[in-house]
Amino acid sequence: MRIAEVRPQTWTEAMAMGIGLIFLLLALYGIVYFPIFNEAILVFSALYLLVLQRYPLSWLLVFPIVGISLDLTQSSGRFLISEWDFLIWLTIGWFWFRRDVHFPSWGVHRWAWMLAGAYIALSAWQSHIWQLLSYIDSSQWHNPYYLEVYGAKLAKSLLWAALLLPVVLQQRNTQQAFSHWLVTGVAAACFVMFITILWERGVLSVLFNQGFGYGFINTLLDSSSSYRTTGLFSEMHTGGEVIDGVIVLSLPIVLWGLTLKSGLLKALSAGALICLLYVTFVGFTRTTYVAVFLSIILFLSLYLKNSCFFTRENLKPWLMPALLFLMTLFMAIQVTGNVGIAILMMTLLGAAMVMLLTDSFWVKRLLLALGIGFAIYQLIINHFNHKWIEVEASSIAILTAACVLVPVSTLLLAERLRRLPAKQLFIAIIVLGPALVLTKQMFGGYQMGSRLENISEDLNTRFSHWSRVLASGDQSAKTLIFGNGVGSFPRNYLLHNPESLKETGSFDIQRSAGGGVMLLGGGHDMAVAQRVAIHPGTQLRVTARIHNPENARLGVYLCERNVIFASNTARQCSGAYFTNSESPQLNSEPSELSLTLTSGNVGKGTIFTSWPAFFHVKNYSAGTVVKIHELQLWLEGQPLLHNAEFAQGSDHWFFYNDFVHLPWHIKNTYLQWYYDQGIAGLLLLLSMFGVALIKAYRETPTASAAIFSGIVGVAIVGVFGTPLDSARVSLLFYLGLLSLIFIGKAETDTKHEQ
Repeated sequence: MRIAEVRPQTWTEAMAMGIGLIFLLLALYGIVYFPIFNEAILVFSALYLLVLQRYPLSWLLVFPIVGISLDLTQSSGRFLISEWDFLIWLTIGWFWFRRDVHFPSWGVHRWAWMLAGAYIALSAWQSHIWQLLSYIDSSQWHNPYYLEVYGAKLAKSLLWAALLLPVVLQQRNTQQAFSHWLVTGVAAACFVMFITILWERGVLSVLFNQGFGYGFINTLLDSSSSYRTTGLFSEMHTGGEVIDGVIVLSLPIVLWGLTLKSGLLKALSAGALICLLYVTFVGFTRTTYVAVFLSIILFLSLYLKNSCFFTRENLKPWLMPALLFLMTLFMAIQVTGNVGIAILMMTLLGAAMVMLLTDSFWVKRLLLALGIGFAIYQLIINHFNHKWIEVEASSIAILTAACVLVPVSTLLLAERLRRLPAKQLFIAIIVLGPALVLTKQMFGGYQMGSRLENISEDLNTRFSHWSRVLASGDQSAKTLIFGNGVGSFPRNYLLHNPESLKETGSFDIQRSAGGGVMLLGGGHDMAVAQRVAIHPGTQLRVTARIHNPENARLGVYLCERNVIFASNTARQCSGAYFTNSESPQLNSEPSELSLTLTSGNVGKGTIFTSWPAFFHVKNYSAGTVVKIHELQLWLEGQPLLHNAEFAQGSDHWFFYNDFVHLPWHIKNTYLQWYYDQGIAGLLLLLSMFGVALIKAYRETPTASAAIFSGIVGVAIVGVFGTPLDSARVSLLFYLGLLSLIFIGKAETDTKHEQ
């Protein structure tokens, strides 16, 4: 009998197994000590590993869906380490332990290794990322934004992305299956986000209560509703651009799905694209509009370049019709605003379909005449009825020229479009039709008009904020080169601008002999809350042990909320104040206080028709501090709040700044890189970005175009925001960036999908 030869393990395989085992144990340890849903998360983890055993690519489906639909931080209070980290650790641990990873060679990727290695080392050193180990099994004390470990929270996704990169490089060898799993996962996540936004905007409530009808359509296309949507992303509790980052990273993947051969994936991607466009429009974020538009243009340009479309022979017949149509489009925008885009694009697509489907000479001309005539009528009506465009002699002249050019430019370009394959034209109609309807509806509404009117004022506010950001940092030569440290901005900003507390408010949870005490500083905005299950019309009792020597106005209230309240949200709340007579001015011992609180209409809806209920506590007196030793909400003698004495730090409690966001975020990604990591970090990142650009341009797979377009989208949003403050967005961003710079001849896909 022949004995099978056992190949000895190499040191890299042994290392991979060791790293994998460490991450599996870390995930298990963290889940066991997580404050909520331990058993459910353990069961999910076991099922997830079983699915990975059978379908190794399934994590590409699970990551996007879980990233969009599951965020427990508002209930758990765990801000630094959350269930999202556990999912990442399980995935890293599983594939590394099984040695199902591929390490790019030093010889082929020398520059990529040096750039990525240097940046990861710099980020780990500046963020003290090892401090996260202290928070795997324990709650956080104090405001996490002011802790040194906040830098580790921002930098951790870069490390997780670096550890997931060998998994991606190994699995990309499966080519078609990899792309199908990824596109399916992202598209499914887009549908989930769409439903979430419908719920957040109250559309689902109207649907359940009134059914499909005028009320539902009116609410669905309401362009005067509250600014802005947040999804379920708890990291937007102090503002930010989490949902914007998710949109621009998902969009090119969905566009990639439209280029695949599978008809099912094409249809799924088309639906997901419509969902993404809707989520984009109802966010009313101007920079995100620009980022989405430019990401689409960039992806199409790279895709057509890789498809050898950009040749002189192909472009020459399109040049004159396209330029003439763009000139007409520009005129239409001048006299009707962005509504003109929807009018002319819908007219163009309709003319192309008429030319393609109709052979009858007179029927074709009749339909074209009716369509173009209706477009001209819409341009005229929208110009004279537009709220933000002044009717003048010059505008009437531009309108006249546009109306004259509409028939010529539309028919010339439609003739070119008619020659495209019918399937591609139908996809364009299916996708662009609803998108253009949304464009017309949203840009004609109050909310977008108000946002556009305030551009100058908002720019001045942002420039002033950036000046304060720079002033808050250290001015030494070392800081110029290596930065102030990752995550140091909120702490430095507070030290340099202590008066900002009057706007933001403050909270701190400190250890005490009896467990813990919350120090709640007065301000115009901050509230600390805990999620509760409440029925409407219920009488409740609130008890508290507080120390309030300055007679601060302390209030408690029940409110339905998602993450943050928008600017003109109609709140569903019920509250009361502890009276000053109950809080003696000078008393070394905490006072025992109580009051009656009625829930009112809070909790009236179902999980599908209303936001969840939260119990809030807020200090309304700026410049004062109230010490809260215990806070409990009672219903018929039963306590409803967890960790009422703060013995577990901030577990189950979470704070919100609904309107004052600038003290928490730099609001410019490039300035953030410089502020945190200095010239060294900024140059390393820009160098990696340049390598990614070169690889995306040179390599043939559509995947490269999609990933790079998403990264560029984040870079555009980052001009006036900091989407990388989010662990979910930064993981996708850095994983995409690292994947691009390590693409080589051995890792590229073939053109079979194109």
